[in-house]
Amino acid sequence: MPISVQVKGDFAKLSAFQRKLAGSALAKVRRDILDQMAIRSLQMVDRGFDAKRSPYGGKWAKRKRSYPWPTLQRTRGLRSSVKVVATRSGILFSYGKFYGAFHQSGTRHMASRKFIPADGFGLPSRYRKSYQAVVRRVLKDYFA
Repeated sequence: MPISVQVKGDFAKLSAFQRKLAGSALAKVRRDILDQMAIRSLQMVDRGFDAKRSPYGGKWAKRKRSYPWPTLQRTRGLRSSVKVVATRSGILFSYGKFYGAFHQSGTRHMASRKFIPADGFGLPSRYRKSYQAVVRRVLKDYFA
């Protein structure tokens, strides 16, 4: 038995919404979201260096000796080498100093002081919340 349903509404707005999502427009929205997530990620890494905290919220381990410069910032080389870029599949964190790996993972002589999110640890909740805000803002701006 066929069912008949009458639908009322502003179909011009629905059509406009469909046109915005067609073709390359959806790819542009995705690219804008990833670009903004990369920018926000780099800001959060900088805040982590300032606060001496890992992306997961824990304080960095204290150093064995006292030094006159902030932890992980003797030359600011590691901090300034951190890059976050948008890729086709997400965002990629990297750093340009070989010794970053020792700080990120730790050694048998040095405690780990994570400064970027690490594989196997999941996405930090503060990053997840920030990314959700980015998505909401970009979609609101795009479809407003």
